Amino acid sequence: MCSAKVSGSLRFLAAYYVGQSVTIHRARELLKKAGYNPQSSDERTGPLSYQWVTLPSPAVTIGEHTSTGEVIATVYPFGVISIEYRFEFKAVGLRELGSFSEKLYEDRTLDAEALERTTSVIKVIRPAVEKFELRAECEDYWVFTLERVEPAMEIGSDWVREHRQILAMILNSESEELAAQLGDAVVRDHLSYRKDELIVFNWNAAVMVSREVEGHIELIEFVNANLVATRALGSRVRSSIDSSKRTLWERLRLPQYGLAWLLAQHSRMFAVLDNPQELFGDDFRSLFYRKLMETLDIRGRRKSIGDRLEVSFHVFEAKTIILQGWLIILLIVYEILAPWLYALFGVGTK
Repeated sequence: MCSAKVSGSLRFLAAYYVGQSVTIHRARELLKKAGYNPQSSDERTGPLSYQWVTLPSPAVTIGEHTSTGEVIATVYPFGVISIEYRFEFKAVGLRELGSFSEKLYEDRTLDAEALERTTSVIKVIRPAVEKFELRAECEDYWVFTLERVEPAMEIGSDWVREHRQILAMILNSESEELAAQLGDAVVRDHLSYRKDELIVFNWNAAVMVSREVEGHIELIEFVNANLVATRALGSRVRSSIDSSKRTLWERLRLPQYGLAWLLAQHSRMFAVLDNPQELFGDDFRSLFYRKLMETLDIRGRRKSIGDRLEVSFHVFEAKTIILQGWLIILLIVYEILAPWLYALFGVGTK
């Protein structure tokens, strides 16, 4: 079972939140002006309008593996920049990939490097970013693509079942064998479209053999970027709710990041995510999208944010109505007492 040697690549994806939104056509103009050659999603198969650009980058060594000397930066309109590093591996054992995955999880060098690359992109496209806010928190995800397996064998459900424990080690970034149920989860959750291809994945990583690797990686990168945007929105919601509890002014007016604005932002942000068939156009990618969204619990996070917004907004409205009621009562009392005040103290109206 452990004698198989594989060749392929690792794609390390790191996504950062940079602001409320990015005007994509403006970002494209700025990147061109800075000497880059940006490419649009309509030049690749992508779910939304976005820009991607190749940047020079120092090679990064993790364990025995060294990245190529460039990265791809993808700029999304919902305020996220994703950085992709690529590592090549040739004729290594599956267990070695488990060790490599463990080192990736423990060594945060790539996160720091990706933040530097993100900062360099921001310096160029800053005028295209609305409500700039670069957050240091990173959402990363790695994808092992197996381009060759030696000795040659059919890659499918039987292969997954035979190698389930090692695949579980790779997905969970462990170099030692894990509990049986984690291997069983690999067998249960893997996806296949053609006989000779498959995708196994969890919250942390994916292993795939496919003729359409680039399209699947784009999908993963898009979902991971949405996870970053979802967490940022959740943080803004918590901050706005806490602020509204502290200050009377927040109860008298809705700020730019007030509850009503956030409720509208929440609805706009996730409306596009609810129709994978429209986003991706084919059944298999739509299925993969739904499964990955479920695995990363983006819809659960979204529902939690929406529920909290709805409840808080209704509470806010109730408080505002009560406050308005008291103001009306005070005005009525003033109208009644005004003649007496004028007669007694010379203030008010007759």
